[in-house]
Parts: sequence; C-alpha cells; structure tokens
Amino acid sequence: MSNKLDGAGFDKNDLRLLTTFASQAAIAIDDANHYERNRRRLIEFEILNEISTEMANIDSMNSFRLTLVSKLKRIFPIDYSIWFTWHAEENSLIPQGASGTEEIPLTESGGIDLKKINQDEITISKIKLKKRDLSDISGLSSEIAGHLSGHRHYPNPTDAFMAIPIIRHEKLQYVACFGSENGELSYSDDDISLARLVISQAALLLEKERSLLNSTRLLTMGNMISEISHDLRRPLTSIKGGIQVLRQKLPDEMKNSDLFINVEEEVHRLNELVRELLDFSNPNKYETEKMDLRKVVDRASELVRPDMKKNNIEFQTDFDDANWDTIVNKNQVMEALLNIFINAIDAMQDGGVLKVKGCLETPDHKKEEYLTLKIEDSGVGIKRENLSHIFDRYYTTKESGTGLGLAVVERIMSAHNGTLSVSSKVGKGTTFKLYFPYNN
Repeated sequence: MSNKLDGAGFDKNDLRLLTTFASQAAIAIDDANHYERNRRRLIEFEILNEISTEMANIDSMNSFRLTLVSKLKRIFPIDYSIWFTWHAEENSLIPQGASGTEEIPLTESGGIDLKKINQDEITISKIKLKKRDLSDISGLSSEIAGHLSGHRHYPNPTDAFMAIPIIRHEKLQYVACFGSENGELSYSDDDISLARLVISQAALLLEKERSLLNSTRLLTMGNMISEISHDLRRPLTSIKGGIQVLRQKLPDEMKNSDLFINVEEEVHRLNELVRELLDFSNPNKYETEKMDLRKVVDRASELVRPDMKKNNIEFQTDFDDANWDTIVNKNQVMEALLNIFINAIDAMQDGGVLKVKGCLETPDHKKEEYLTLKIEDSGVGIKRENLSHIFDRYYTTKESGTGLGLAVVERIMSAHNGTLSVSSKVGKGTTFKLYFPYNN
C-alpha cells in the first residue's frame, strides 16, 4: 500500500479504519450476492408458476418453445434460440423451430418453413451423442457449437451459448440451444442450471397436459369401442352360424376349401378381438402363450397377401438360427404386425419388396439380446419432420387415417416387455424393428 497523498505513512488508526471499511465492504458484497441469488430464485419460482398456469393453453410445440424463450429472457440475455430433434438412427440433429435467426426461414408460429428451405441444408449430421454424458452441459454445448460455427444458416456461437438436452422416456428427444451475440458475455453455471430446471419442468408439465388430454379422448373412445364391440357380436354370431349351416349342408366342400377354413379362422379371431376389447379393463383376462414368432409372421403375411399381390409387392422372410419361441399374446402381436404391414403396403403403391428379417440384436438402450423382427419396405419413406411423431396418438398424414395404428403397436410392444425403433429415408423405404424378450 502506498503512503497518503501528503507523503505521510499510515498509522494504526488509519489501518484500523481501513480494516473496518474492508470488512463492511465484504459484508455488503456478500449481502448483494445473497440478494441476487434470492432474486433469481424468486424469478425462477415465478417462471415455473407462470408456465404451470399457461401450459393448459399451449397447443403446439412452437408455442411451447416461444413461451420458454420469453420466460428465460428475464434471467439472461437470449438473442437467438434453435430447437433440434435428435434422430439416433442417423446421428443427426434436425431443427424444428427457431427464433432470432435471419438465415432460417420461419413460419409465423416460429417453425421452420420447409417450403423455402431444404431440410438437408440445415440438418446437423454425423454428430455422435449416443454415448455422450448428457449431464455434461459444457461438453455438449461445445460439441454442438463446433458444428454450428461457420454454418451459413446458423449464428456463430460465442461464449454465451448453451445446449440443453430434453429427455423423454429415458431417451434423448430434443436439444434446446440458446445464445447471445455479445462476445463479451458468457453464461454462468447458475444460468445453465436455471435453464435446465425450467426446461425440464416445463417439458414434464407439457407431457402431463398431453397425457391428460389423451386420457380424456381415450376414455371417450373406450366407451364408443365398448358399445361398438357389443354391436359387432351380433353379426359375427350370424356369420359363425351361417358357416356351421354350410358345414352341415356341404361337408365335403367345406372340409377341402381353404377359403372357408380361412373365413372360419378369421371369424374366430374377430370374436377374440371383440372379447379382448370388452375385457380390456380386466388384466387377468389378458392371456399369453408360448408361440413361435415365425408362425405369427407367416399368418399375418397370409392375411395381407391379396393386397400385396394387388400392389405387385414381393414378400420375403429370413430368420437366423435361434429359438423363436417366446411368451406373447398371439392376437396382439398379429395386430401389431398387420398395422406395420398395411402401412408398408400403402407406401408401395407402385410395387416393391416387403422383407422380414429375424435375428438376435441388442437395442441401443438395452444390455441384453432380444428376438428382433426387422420389417423393411422399399416404399416412399417417412419425412424427417414426421418421424418423431408417428407413435403419437391421433397423429396421421393419411387422409383417412386415425393416427392410432402405430400408437397401438407401441402399446403392444410395451405390454410384452419389449421395445421398438424406426428409421426411414424418403424415396428409399422404412424399417421397423420389434424387440421381444429372448427367453432361451
């Protein structure tokens, strides 16, 4: 410490005064830090409360994104935001929405305007996130920033950049990126922690709101299905009775006719499906048995063979040497296969190949091998922006579709303690993988 202005040295009283001042200054700084932390905590609670209140009125992912950005701007500066969907099969991040970016054409609601830009131009490819520790936000942000830097459609990230992973059903689904173009700023650990908390809680609330809405719709649909199922029993009983009369009058013809045998089997299967619909609320009546999956595939293919022949579709099967016996509900698995087969046939109006490959394979998020049915078609494929929604209830791109087919497939696989995955390329085809527990 230098001397006083007049050149005199500091005496003990001066040093005591300076010590007291420094101590009070330290207390003031500490109080200011406590105040700032408490202020941020208060804003954090305010934001979470506002989000929980507004979530019921949010009707789309774009609205969800814009709401979160507007809330987080109250905590730290955000000049731009980009929301990516993660596609594990292709190791790519596909943008679904953005704000504050001039090079990406947007719709009025903040989504990507694919009429004005090719999605491949803005897709971040060859980015390996499968084995990355997603809790390491700094590492994740650095990797994504490296891919964005120099890209002509994205802002160049500065030190004020963060990438927040959004997990659904224990899988990475989305990555939310925020940045400021002020090169002198950087996001603090508190900023990142707050963003993670707000986004994770908001995503959870949105999921609950959607589940509640789906539950209400499913309850209504369940009541309708119950009434329809009761009505279906009457014509099915009449058809069954008619077949029995024909069997008595034409015993030889019925015995040797594959057509009548198939009709009788399908009437029986319809009766079983109706019974399952009526007994759905009673889990004790969900019967399973040990079945050879290859036989279920063969039977499902027989049912759609006329449609495949009509569309000039070649059907192929190839099963590896393994024990294909597993515990399943035959009708449920048949329903899952038929849903996928019918979608494949619809996608190959001009002909093609539908192939079922059976093998032992370990899913990405599992450690043990599963009996795997790899169902591959050479159809038109599914657009990237649609791929992440195909298992959502009521989501469909068909004019006459209900949006329940693949949601039912996902439910059936879950009920069998299995899982599934899908990959697709537009113009080349789609591949579904159904994973069943390997009981050998």
